[in-house]
Amino acid sequence: MFKDYLLIAAFLFIPALAFILHAWQYNIRPLFIPRAEIEKLATQLIEIHGDGAYDFVYMHEDRAWRYGETYERGKWKKVGKAIRNKQTHLYGRRA
Repeated sequence: MFKDYLLIAAFLFIPALAFILHAWQYNIRPLFIPRAEIEKLATQLIEIHGDGAYDFVYMHEDRAWRYGETYERGKWKKVGKAIRNKQTHLYGRRA
């Protein structure tokens, strides 16, 4: 009987570990990127791509998702949010 519970715990451990790793890479680790670096990257992309800067960021975020680069996806999501906040004429004012 104890072996059954041990087997169930082992099978539940792997998905739980995958979930924790994903949460770390996508949500928590990008929080350690300095805000100044995100703002600098957003400003550079707006200067280079103009109104298409968010499309460029979305393309990179989608590519990171397709290739399983979770940290990069989180980083590009933060850059995209900064671009949307800077380009209020396209996306409206954010709270």
